[in-house]
Amino acid sequence: MKLKNKTIGIWGYGRVGTAAATLCTDLGAHVIVYDASPEVLKTCPYARTQSIDQLFAHADYIIPSPGVDITQYKDTYSGIWLLELDLFQSLFHKKIIAITGSIGKTSVTHMLTQALKAAGWRVHAAGNIGTPMLSMIAQQDALDAIVLEVSSFQLEHTQSFAPDLALWTNLYPNHLDRHKTVELYCAAKYQIIAHQTATQQALISTDLYNQIIRYQPKSSLHFFNPTQKPIHHPSGFAANWLIIEKALELLHVPFPEALIVEPLEHRLEHITTINGATFINDSKSTTPASTLAAVNALQAPHITLLLGGLSKGIDRTPLIETLATKNITVHCFGKEAVSLFDACKRYNVPATCHKTLESAVQHSLSSICPQDIVLLSPAGSSFDEFTNYEQRGTFFKSLITCYKKQIDCD
Repeated sequence: MKLKNKTIGIWGYGRVGTAAATLCTDLGAHVIVYDASPEVLKTCPYARTQSIDQLFAHADYIIPSPGVDITQYKDTYSGIWLLELDLFQSLFHKKIIAITGSIGKTSVTHMLTQALKAAGWRVHAAGNIGTPMLSMIAQQDALDAIVLEVSSFQLEHTQSFAPDLALWTNLYPNHLDRHKTVELYCAAKYQIIAHQTATQQALISTDLYNQIIRYQPKSSLHFFNPTQKPIHHPSGFAANWLIIEKALELLHVPFPEALIVEPLEHRLEHITTINGATFINDSKSTTPASTLAAVNALQAPHITLLLGGLSKGIDRTPLIETLATKNITVHCFGKEAVSLFDACKRYNVPATCHKTLESAVQHSLSSICPQDIVLLSPAGSSFDEFTNYEQRGTFFKSLITCYKKQIDCD
């Protein structure tokens, strides 16, 4: 895509916006930036505009950050949109592997990247996992492939993105505050294979067969049964390892027998053990399904669960009803703590209610016993108290580290 001398509007100056602005500048484009936060724009080195109307008036194309919902503007300003994934594909000429799903996509992205590296591939993970994909375009000569974690926000309005291999792990209700219905959420996820050709492959859970077939995709479809046991199962969730095995088969890569995958930060991350109690940071779990998966993966006589954040339009009551069958105490925190606490009372789940994560942690520390697991797995987004789940997880770890230092000094 030729952007030289074009005026490119960047809507949202976060990770994606910053990478997009740098790329477009390198390609000879003129960049103007709009962000709803005046504080963010204070450090922006590019031309800035104070309103979205001015951005529309002056830009030849607009690159919206994934967190920006362009639905209400999409048709009125058709032809002006340049989506991150579409732009990336037009400029990246190596193999693209893309992964989406409601839970597990970060872990699968990380695990597959490590497996390919162990097999000798020059590969990097990017996208929703942390590294902006547009920043990898300049580095593609040093790569054989890229593994992208892609979200429904990134996929929703894509017009041409078609990875060489698409992995769709599962589908659970998520982001209903934006997508409104599970059907629309599924339709957004489907965009990972919507533009694929018959020479491009898709690996999808058998649970999604009916949702996929009705769209009549052109992809070379392959399915995995999430209940099937993988041949290789070094550690972690069996379903994830099964996906890795199947993906490597499609890529004609033998499974690396000596594979060691380093744990991900903020995803079932072991922090420390204090007086026999284990502290685990699972701040990445922002849906009920991912929190339930975390709880089921852990074995302990008793779990102290820190539950909070924003629901994203998802009813968390069924999660709490399920927790009633387990030996769990819940400490509710954040903007929706009262409603979570009320649901716990309704299902006789032992619980407390707190305005902040810090308060919930301090309360949990006063009642832990040896062999307990203290688990931060909020089943909600972080935006009531924190900028992102990483900041929330880092804050939790700092509280536990301070607590350990106090115990060691006593």
